[in-house]
Amino acid sequence: MNPLIIDAKQVEQFEAAGPEVKVIGPDGKAVGVMLTADQFEAMRKMEYAWANAQVTDEELQADLESSRNDPTRYSMEEVTKLVERV
Repeated sequence: MNPLIIDAKQVEQFEAAGPEVKVIGPDGKAVGVMLTADQFEAMRKMEYAWANAQVTDEELQADLESSRNDPTRYSMEEVTKLVERV
C-alpha cells in the first residue's frame, strides 16, 4: 500500500470528522473512505477469519496434494512463458 502524506491541517480535519471519513475530491466526487489504522486492522482480521472459515486445513492439504499429481500442472517457468505470449 502506498502512503499518502497529508499536512497537519488535514490530519486535524480527519480527526475531527470521526472514525470513518468519506474523502471527496474538488469536483465533489467521492475518492474513497478513510478508516483509522485500528479499524483497518480489525477489518483485515475479520476478512482472514472469514476466509479461514471457508476451508479447513485438511481440505487445503488435499487440494495441494491433488494438484501435485495433476498431469496438467505447469512450472513457474512455463506459466511465465504463457503469460508473456499474451
